[in-house]
Amino acid sequence: MRKTTLTLTVIALGCFGASIATAPPSLKFTSMGFSIAPLTAPADATNYIPLLMTLPAGEDGFTPHVNVLVQPWETTLEEYKENSLRQLKDSGFTVIAEGFTANAEGGTDDAKAFVMEYEGDLGEGMLHYYAKARARRGNIILATATASSATWKDYALALKTSVDSLTVDGAKKPADAPNAAKPATP
Repeated sequence: MRKTTLTLTVIALGCFGASIATAPPSLKFTSMGFSIAPLTAPADATNYIPLLMTLPAGEDGFTPHVNVLVQPWETTLEEYKENSLRQLKDSGFTVIAEGFTANAEGGTDDAKAFVMEYEGDLGEGMLHYYAKARARRGNIILATATASSATWKDYALALKTSVDSLTVDGAKKPADAPNAAKPATP
């Protein structure tokens, strides 16, 4: 009996250890005193919001928030910019600022980001938005901050800081088959 109990305990601990080893790294919210493992979607999943963070509602009752959206996009970031600006204009939004960030990360075109700030009414009153888009493997990863226009000034620093922190891993699609390492040519 004792041997059976010990064997079952070892098996259970092994299974528990295996599940911990395969869990994705936790998102750490140090200012709030907790961390949590993110939900993991299939690698090819698109058109969904993997992250939504909110702040307490402002005096007007609107909850300022930041979300991250994964969108399929096979063409260039420049074309994404043109498409986005056209859609905003067609929807009656006012673009306050827009442009590309400096290409400082990684040294490739994929390291730059498109950033825009705009306002508009979607039936909930005037809302203020700040967004940053980065290309990653045939997708756009878009972080957007939203607050009511009346309270934007109260939340702008926190919301913009969060959006501006967006980075992407492995911007280019991986090759179908890894190439053998080649010696550098002088």
